[in-house]
Amino acid sequence: FPGESEEEDEEGRADLYQEEEGRYEGLRTSLLEEKHGLLTTILFET
Repeated sequence: FPGESEEEDEEGRADLYQEEEGRYEGLRTSLLEEKHGLLTTILFET
């Protein structure tokens, strides 16, 4: 039945999206920390 497989696709896509979201969140956090570290270094060195 086409309706059933469509529903499964939706669920699979949602899982994939959540996984990507988590990965992106971690990346964003480390980027912010890196940026903060650089700013701190610049402030203290000048």
